[in-house]
Amino acid sequence: MLWHLVSRLSIFPGFLDVLHLFGGKTDEVNEDYAVYRQHFTPASDGGSDGAREETFELCYNFKYVEQRPSHADGHHPIWTTRKIGVYAKREPKESRTTWVLIQPGRKSYLDRVTKRLGKAGKAHAHDQEIHLLLMKSASQNWTEHIDALDVEFRMLDTKVFMWRPGVTNALVDEYLQSGLVMPDSQRIQHYKVKLHQLLHALDINYANIESLRRGMEEFQRQGNYTSRDEHQKYDRELQELLFQTMQHKVRVMHLIECAQGLLSLVCTLIPYVFARKENSLMLKLSEKATEYAKSMNMITIMCMLYLPPSLVAAIFGMTDIFHTRSSSLGPVIGMFAAATTGLFALTFTVWALWEYTRRNFSSLRDEEMNVTD
Repeated sequence: MLWHLVSRLSIFPGFLDVLHLFGGKTDEVNEDYAVYRQHFTPASDGGSDGAREETFELCYNFKYVEQRPSHADGHHPIWTTRKIGVYAKREPKESRTTWVLIQPGRKSYLDRVTKRLGKAGKAHAHDQEIHLLLMKSASQNWTEHIDALDVEFRMLDTKVFMWRPGVTNALVDEYLQSGLVMPDSQRIQHYKVKLHQLLHALDINYANIESLRRGMEEFQRQGNYTSRDEHQKYDRELQELLFQTMQHKVRVMHLIECAQGLLSLVCTLIPYVFARKENSLMLKLSEKATEYAKSMNMITIMCMLYLPPSLVAAIFGMTDIFHTRSSSLGPVIGMFAAATTGLFALTFTVWALWEYTRRNFSSLRDEEMNVTD
């Protein structure tokens, strides 16, 4: 079918360079460049090839953006970058132009072009004006798309601003649940890659608009392509389109610089955020350890109070010496109290001596370290 189309319309071979950018790819690099080809065939009365009419052929590719609703949330549309290939063959003698559009977009892009032609009442417009309409329609959504990217950057910057370290940064404590995490840096990196792809698409458009200007001027010199006034008019409009495309490039490059700075800041802040969370966790663990130490001190004191009586009661219960009648219970209780008090005093004295010795040893060791220093 392709061979039939090319041979029937007598399309020049340069069209295959544009066609190569579409369809299945083994490498995505294949579509990452601008292609513009043109060919002029002068008129001839006869000869070995027979009579030929004057023809002007050109083909190129460019990219545009379209908006489609999100499957998850219809309130947040998704922007997609698309491409289109254009071939035009003008035959001035018969006032006929043959057009071939590759992936024009049935319900979006092509509709905008036909509506503009219908509103202008130019169903039979010059092909140079149609080229201009194709370029303008391709540039229609760039401003809105870049505005959406600007809003997305401001949202990312606001979230990062909450976690910038400062002395009086109340937002850090207020938004503890929305802290920076590793996916945030990946999101910014993805945002930056998207901007680079957008800048490359604008470079393709800018290169082909400039090539179209030079090609139209060359056609004007070679043959009767259009009138001089119309050529100057279309050239001015192409210059305006070039200026508009350059402004889009400047905005995207500015967003790329901002995204790079934000990514560097996030890569610095994320370790700080993790360190802050780790310090907070260690502080809580330290507070819990202090509470447990106080509880253990209380348990130790209670054990020190109850162990001597328990030991004495166990010794009394192991023999029948103290088994007496109830009338002589008083002396036994006195002996129990005396033994308990003596054992408690002995235990307390040993503990006090051990604590005193430990403190003296610690102070002597600290003094030796100070003298060594």
